[in-house]
Formats: sequence, C-alpha cells, structure tokens
Amino acid sequence: MKSYLLIALALALMAAAPLAYPGPLQTHSGFTELYAFYDGPSTGSGRGAETVGALPWGIAGVLRVTGLSPLDALKSITAVSFLLGALGMFLLARRWYGEAGALAAAALYTMLPYRLMTAYARGATGESLFLGLLPALCYALVGAGGWARARQRRLAGPGGNVLLAALSVAAIALLWTLCVPPAPDLRTTASAARIDLLALFAVPWNTGGSNGLDMAPIQLGIVPVGLSLVALVRQRNRRVVRLAAVAAALCLLSVVLFPAWWPWEAVLGMAGLLLSWLGGGAVSAAPPDGRLTSPPEVNRACVAVVLLAALSGYGYLAPRGLDYTPSHAPVARFGDAAYLVEAATVVAPSAQAGTPLTVTLIWQGLQPFDDDYTVFVHVLDEQDKIWAQGDAVPLNGARPTSGWRSGELLRDTHHLGVPAAAPRPLHLAIGLYRPGDGARLKTTRGEDRVILAPF
Repeated sequence: MKSYLLIALALALMAAAPLAYPGPLQTHSGFTELYAFYDGPSTGSGRGAETVGALPWGIAGVLRVTGLSPLDALKSITAVSFLLGALGMFLLARRWYGEAGALAAAALYTMLPYRLMTAYARGATGESLFLGLLPALCYALVGAGGWARARQRRLAGPGGNVLLAALSVAAIALLWTLCVPPAPDLRTTASAARIDLLALFAVPWNTGGSNGLDMAPIQLGIVPVGLSLVALVRQRNRRVVRLAAVAAALCLLSVVLFPAWWPWEAVLGMAGLLLSWLGGGAVSAAPPDGRLTSPPEVNRACVAVVLLAALSGYGYLAPRGLDYTPSHAPVARFGDAAYLVEAATVVAPSAQAGTPLTVTLIWQGLQPFDDDYTVFVHVLDEQDKIWAQGDAVPLNGARPTSGWRSGELLRDTHHLGVPAAAPRPLHLAIGLYRPGDGARLKTTRGEDRVILAPF
C-alpha cells in the first residue's frame, strides 16, 4: 500500500508545484481573497469569512499566527487541499478496486481539470479546500453507511437508503457552507459564461466562456469520462452502474439554468469526484475485500497507462505569475470590473510654467468590461475646481478596458501640468467614464470617482 499511496501523494505535490511561485498568481478572483486580510471598506465584496469562507479563513488565521503572510497562508491551504484530496480518494477507491485502482482514482482526481482550474484559473481557495476534503467526507459517509446497515437491519431497505442519502447530502452541504463564501456574488463564478455539456467535456480548457483567461474553467475532462466507461464494462455490477447514473445526473444538474444561488460549483465537484472514483475501476476489477481478479502485472500496466492519461492535464499547471503583492486594501473597486490597486503621485519641483505631475495607476481586471471606458485624472482644489486633467484610454490607448483579462495588472501612467497659480492643497480625482454618453463607472461604495489625499 505504501508505494501506491506515496505515488498518489507525489502526484498531489506535482499538482501543487505552481504554488511555489514567490508572488500571487493571476486568477479570476484577482486580489480579492488577499484583500480580505486588510482593513478598508473599498474592497466592496465583504471581508474575512464572507470573502474567503469560514473554514479556510479560520485555518489561514492559525497559519498566520505561525508567521506566514496572508498570501502564503492561502497558498498553503490550496497545497494541503491537493494532498488531502489524493489521500481521501485513495482510501475511498481502495474499498472497491484495491490499491492499483485506488492509485488510478487518486491520480484522476488530483489532475482533474476542474480541480486544477479552480485553484489556478479561478483562484477560489474555499472551493479548493472543499474539493480536497470531499473524498474524505465521502469515505466517512460510506463507512458510516456500512456500519449502520451491519447493525440495524431496518436501514438495509429502501427507506434506509433514502435516509442515508439525505444525511450524505446534508453533510456535503454543510462542508460547502463552511468552505465557500455564502453569496454567489462574493465567489469567483462563471455567471457570464455559457455552461453546457460541451464545456464540461471539450478538449480545449477555455471552451464555454468569453476570451483568453476569462473563459470559464469548468471542464471535468474527457480522460475520467472515458475511463469511467471502461470501468462500467469491466465491473458490470449494480453499485458501479448506480454510481455512474448519479455522476451523469450531477453533470446535467450543473448545466441546467438555475437561480444565482444554485451551487453549480459544488455539483460539478461531486461529479468530478464520482467520475474519478469510477475511473479507478478501469485498472482492476476487485471485490470489496481488495482481492484482484486480474494478474498483478496487468494491473500495474493499466496503472501506468492511467497515470500517463491523467498527466496529460499537466499543461493546466501553467498559471501566470504577478510581480506585485498588495500589502494594504485597494484604493477602490469599480463595480465587478476592476480594482484600482494603487495610485502613486510624483510631484516634480515647481517651475514658472507650473508643476509637472506624474500619476501612476495600477489596475487589476476582474471581469470583462461591458464597454471601452476612458480613465480620467483630475487635479482639484478645495472648491472642486479642475486645474489640470488627463483623460485617456489606458496605457496611452494601447489597452482598452474591453480587452482587460481577469487578474491582469496594468500600470497606467498619466502626465499632467498643474498651473503655477493653482492654490494649495490640491487633490486628485480618479475614475472611469464611457465616452459615448459620459456615464461614469461607480465604485462599490456608490461613488463615481475616487478622491486621493491632498498634495
């Protein structure tokens, strides 16, 4: 057992390798989870457990006591989630398939595209933790169900099965509630994406969304599906057929149009777990006692093939790194579209013609803008009179807002000349407006501009 389990854990470490990058990773959630650790209402999406999830928030708090930074604490939770997921799936699948099948199932679940993209494209720490703990919870539920049936005959009938199913759903729902922020708008959802069966099983990972990194990462992967079909042929028993039927039902439930509160992410996670569990059966058809019905060398060869198939998802482990780590709350959040992460002002020595002023803005996109907006930087006096202004498409017209990618950082520099006659103190007002009608994009605090400290 030890060698198979060690291989499963080694695959989990491989899946967690991108977390060794020294800075943040570019994800759909941007710096939202990091900002939960900093004071300031301008994040606009709640803080603490409301943003990260109650359980990961508590774990991060414990890790921070040991001296870890908020970024390292969040990365540690995601890394441990991969290890727990591999261990839990190995123990769960070993009940049915023996050690060879358990390794195959653990490999499939570790390299499940949906799991990798939850961590590295969506940047959802709470959901990663949920997916990591889910196999262990299922292992406990399966064990509890067998124990109850063995000791209470009345639980062996249809009524008992319904009761155990209800308790299982309640336990999984409780785990989801503890790990994931309570409201859909506080999560990294793919609400703007087209969620369909093609997106679940297509080969390109970015099928089913908008453009580039912003496409919705909702794949379950064709490898677990194909191996599940092989397992159905090899196993040919009632429990595997039932498990496959539940997995198919969950896939359908994840793509049906439900209200915003519907946790389709949890449904997809369960579907991925069941497909990985089933896929382990493609290696060896073993009864519950773990005795293999095919020669060991055949099972080892099958394991090697499954591992190679699972590792085909290694291309997903290539997230983009960022060279900036925030140490405080953002200046502002403009709706659900972008953070104004930083606003640095450099005032040159005064001259007769005025005061040269350089303003460097750091933006981070969150979701695609509905239009191209112009950035304005105004220099105001105490009476709100404009003494200088700079209105321009970001990066001197090179990066219109409609082309911003989720999690991307953009450094936007504006040069202004403040007249020598301008009174002091002066303030900077920064915002975004639509050139067509002049409508300004409001912050999450309801303001149409951000006023910085005087200079």
